[in-house]
Amino acid sequence: MMTASRRLALLDWARQSGAWIFEDDYDSEYRYAGRPIPALQGFDRSQCVIFSGSFSKVLLPTLRLGYLVVPLDLVDTFAAARFMTDRHSSVLDQAVMCDFLTDGHFGRHIRRMRELHAVRVEALVRLCHFIGFSKESASDHF
Repeated sequence: MMTASRRLALLDWARQSGAWIFEDDYDSEYRYAGRPIPALQGFDRSQCVIFSGSFSKVLLPTLRLGYLVVPLDLVDTFAAARFMTDRHSSVLDQAVMCDFLTDGHFGRHIRRMRELHAVRVEALVRLCHFIGFSKESASDHF
């Protein structure tokens, strides 16, 4: 993970050079140690970050819905590209997901799943300690 100063420097570099930064929001929902790491896109004031994510691992893989947050001046371009390349996502699924997000259900789901997974991770760690696995010896067995 880049330090905050390096992340801001990267944004500054992208702004100065006219470059895009593609940020993949992989696994941010399930961070167990420390505070969640804020997305670089949230600090972007120059509209140079393209942010992507998927609902596959946090909701349902068969839903097959992902998302991009793109700078305003690229919305039409990305919408046209999506129209030309992918017509597989159900409009009904997208509408339901929109309501699910807007009504706050997604945030509550993530909080519940984060708590559940944290309990499971802790149980696994305790079990590993109980049976004598250290981090080093566990990698020899798994």
